[in-house]
Amino acid sequence: MNHTPSIGPMFAGDTADHQLTILLDQGPHKHLRAHTVDTDTGRPLHLYSIDLVLWPGHAAISGDLDGFTFKGAPDMLPLLRTATAGDISWSYLAEKVDAGRDNITGFSEHAFHEHIREHVAHDIRDRTAPQGIGRAITAQFLDGWAADSFDTEEAARYALRDFEYEGYEFVDTAEWDLTSYTADFERAVLGIQLVIRLYDRELAARATTQADPAHLGEEAHDRQCLVDEYRGGWVINPATTASIPTGQCPLCGTPTGGLRAWASHMAGHRGEALSWVARWQETHPQAA
Repeated sequence: MNHTPSIGPMFAGDTADHQLTILLDQGPHKHLRAHTVDTDTGRPLHLYSIDLVLWPGHAAISGDLDGFTFKGAPDMLPLLRTATAGDISWSYLAEKVDAGRDNITGFSEHAFHEHIREHVAHDIRDRTAPQGIGRAITAQFLDGWAADSFDTEEAARYALRDFEYEGYEFVDTAEWDLTSYTADFERAVLGIQLVIRLYDRELAARATTQADPAHLGEEAHDRQCLVDEYRGGWVINPATTASIPTGQCPLCGTPTGGLRAWASHMAGHRGEALSWVARWQETHPQAA
């Protein structure tokens, strides 16, 4: 089913500056969060945050939107990446919904108005509609308050049955499909697409950083330096890892849930993280 999300432009504007925090990344087990950031400090604000949690056979999208759970492959990331790449496979994703099925589709005023326009335009071309039908249809269904007055499929179909203008009536409308994907489902799918795009961008940045640190910009170089600190022994040394507070970021308080996610998150703080590392090593000489 081809589908153009009605909330697409609004969603794109609301999430244009979102960044990613990787809270967990262990094979098929992932917790990825897209969120806003403070433009002055770079710290996460978690306004309009979107959480994508993956585990074998399942994926859940939640946060500042209505949640949905999907089921499918043992590793859900490739499935969702393929389904949301390019033209989104809306019907395929709808089939994969496990929790939230009653919120996939619903009455659509847009679909209702499009059926009316197409039906009347056809009759005008066939010269079976009276003069003035366009104005009558616009006043009754499409203009001003009328355009927003049909909030249920029952009300829309009653209005179709009740309409009459100089003998012109709507007939054979029972087969009109007045439903479409809900704004909640659109937002969830676009959220999945956003999170995966940011995750893939992060993986690509890491690969570039690891491949050739000498040709990196300042920000990427700082990230590489911090990663090198992590790889230098003080984090992976069994004698010191137990004392590192990896449950949350010491700079912004974001839950991280483990050493790998903590290290990845801290790398995003650049200079602040490097300063914290230096202070921590000063107070924990066994980590040096």
